[in-house]
Amino acid sequence: MNKFYKTYSAAKKANALNKEGTVKYTFTKNSKNQTVIKLSGKLSGIDMTQTVTVKNTTKGTNKATKLHMSGYQAVRDVDMDKTNAVFVEAN
Repeated sequence: MNKFYKTYSAAKKANALNKEGTVKYTFTKNSKNQTVIKLSGKLSGIDMTQTVTVKNTTKGTNKATKLHMSGYQAVRDVDMDKTNAVFVEAN
């Protein structure tokens, strides 16, 4: 999964529904009061579970294009394989 959409209608408009599978998700907080998103379902017919822990806020500017972005640093955990991720929104 390389892109998360903010709304169902945004995913539908991008023609990104059911390309690889469907997941269900829940939002909780961990002991450090960080948001934890748990996803489970099937992707390409294979059972999948994933946890995304939102760590800190982040922001930046692309100097060449002057595009401002803000978002969150996160850690994706898929089958005990943790990778850093950044969720951003262009402003």
